[in-house]
Amino acid sequence: MKINPLKTLLFSYLLFLPQMLLGLAYVCDNISDVVHILDTDTNTFIGSISVGSGPSYVAITPDGSKAYVANIGSNDVSVIDTVTSTVIATVPVGLGPIFVAITPNGEKAYVANTSANTISVINVATDTVIGSPIATGSAPFGLSVSTDGNYLFVNNSGSTLGTVIDTTNDTIINTVPTGILNFGSAVSPNGNYLYTVNFSNDTVLRIFIPTLTADGSPIPVGSYPEMITVTANGLYAYVANTNSNDITVIDLNTITPITTIPLGVFPLGIASTPNSEKVFVGTTAGIYVIDVATNTVSAGPLTAGSNSLQFLAVFPDQSPVAQFTTTVNTLLRTVDFDGSSSFTPDGTIISYAWDFGDGTTFTSSSPTTSHTYLTDGVYTVTLSVTNSNNTSTSIVFTGQTVSNNGSALAEQIQTISIINPTPPSPPPPPPPPPPPVDTIFPPQNLQGFQGRNRFASQYEYFNQVRFTPPNLGNRPILYKVYRNSMTHLIKEILASNSLEFIDNNRRRGETTTYYITSVDSNGNESLPSSITIR
Repeated sequence: MKINPLKTLLFSYLLFLPQMLLGLAYVCDNISDVVHILDTDTNTFIGSISVGSGPSYVAITPDGSKAYVANIGSNDVSVIDTVTSTVIATVPVGLGPIFVAITPNGEKAYVANTSANTISVINVATDTVIGSPIATGSAPFGLSVSTDGNYLFVNNSGSTLGTVIDTTNDTIINTVPTGILNFGSAVSPNGNYLYTVNFSNDTVLRIFIPTLTADGSPIPVGSYPEMITVTANGLYAYVANTNSNDITVIDLNTITPITTIPLGVFPLGIASTPNSEKVFVGTTAGIYVIDVATNTVSAGPLTAGSNSLQFLAVFPDQSPVAQFTTTVNTLLRTVDFDGSSSFTPDGTIISYAWDFGDGTTFTSSSPTTSHTYLTDGVYTVTLSVTNSNNTSTSIVFTGQTVSNNGSALAEQIQTISIINPTPPSPPPPPPPPPPPVDTIFPPQNLQGFQGRNRFASQYEYFNQVRFTPPNLGNRPILYKVYRNSMTHLIKEILASNSLEFIDNNRRRGETTTYYITSVDSNGNESLPSSITIR
């Protein structure tokens, strides 16, 4: 098996990652000038770290090793080593640093200097400022980095236009209509949408990122909304309403508010856990905990220091590590696979997805399985694992701090040889037939359109399609998307994600037919639903 040096380095880091760094949040106390450490599993404070004057916001690097705290009173950023819980650097920035966002690759931290109308850029490797501050609109506040890390969206709270910055060269390339007094923002995990909060008209605006245009009507929320968080699974947004002292919950599939959670105190900072099970709300009276399953307050106020605990960041969940062994029976061409040596820094592994290299795949909650090959040969076998915080190979990011720092560690690839030393024997009997295909039905309510991408150097067109789950039969675990024929698979969409996709680089007016099928946990694939876009 070929050794990947980068993967070995990442494995070594995870192996020695202190367990105390998992399941934590950092909470800013802007009166006591400290950052409190909150155990998000037990809902208890376990320590505090002195920082600069008036800590206003905190963001954490994807690997969880550093935290960056914007200190609005001392015009600097405190850099915390999270292993030792000490400040290892103080970085001077502009006047009134109020917000921080870190790119999903962990290379840069962006700081909104609200009194200077600028953005400072910090090199995370050296903890020094890169270049000159970037001039923005009036009173920059909330920041969101796109999921691909290529763009920074700046909420200019004193202007009706947000600023769009190209993060590769840190230059302004566009503006985006956000409404006046827009403070907080977040991006959808699939990278398609920017959600920006409008304090002045009690709404949330959904912006389609490829075209930087509003998608649908503003979403009504509570009075004087200020901050927003999107759950890591992309299903819900939670909005802190500072005048009505409550939280609005938005269903991001239907784009409608579904409930309001009363708090009775002034809410401001808001963040969700990597497993999308809890939302933590910072208020002037402490931290409140919302149970996402019931949308009720399950704990709080959790108090520490001055109790003015308004902004916070939850530590990213780290990648599980896939490992497996094989036992080969060459006579029967049967291989026993054992992935029980796989592990995860936090939680448990809940899914083992096998690709046996002969066109056969299998997903199970059990770490062991067997597979029989029909012919001799050399096969490339892949195991991908997912932990109970829904972390696997992909990075999940909603704008400021990575939620799930997935990596290549969650996947292991091995090559096995099946060489039968005896003359070929009849193939083994076929496995029992799967459940009838008619128990799984295709998705429904397909809608689509062709749009134009404004970021490209020349206009390029894309097709966007949305759909809803079937209302009969087995529950799908994923959907497969084919273009123009059932032999051209272009995408697989997990059922836990937003049910939509974008097909880029299409020609204007080109007729394209998409066939979408449902797949259940037994591997059954439904007949397709189809939609044609011209």
